[in-house]
Amino acid sequence: MMKHSLNVLFMLAMLIMALAISLSATPNNHEEAAFIRRSSRSRFLASNTPAGRGGCGQNSLACSATKGSRGPDCCNNVCADLRTDAFNCGVCGKRCTSSEMCCNSNCVKPMSDHQNCGKCSNRCKIGTSCHKGFCDYA
Repeated sequence: MMKHSLNVLFMLAMLIMALAISLSATPNNHEEAAFIRRSSRSRFLASNTPAGRGGCGQNSLACSATKGSRGPDCCNNVCADLRTDAFNCGVCGKRCTSSEMCCNSNCVKPMSDHQNCGKCSNRCKIGTSCHKGFCDYA
């Protein structure tokens, strides 16, 4: 009898967990749910498509006027932010290396740059250095 009760309790717990996972995976706003119903593409692919019909190259204001755009600039018919995009840093097509990131339109090495230590505009105090992305790392 005790073993049967534990099995029922275990199955009930599994059912509740499956229901919780299912509910957390459903879209929480109506726009997102409507997009999923009317489109066969994923949300990821939709967010990476060029703005507007024909891309941003057709309209220079498309990137700044499009909600959810990657940035206000248009590079190769795709919206980008030249201040932070590691593939279009400062100008279209300028790529930062894998150890660099784009900060204020410049490729910087956040592991050692005392002006951008660990992240953009994180300046180390005078007399300290940036090592492994931390100011005054000991």
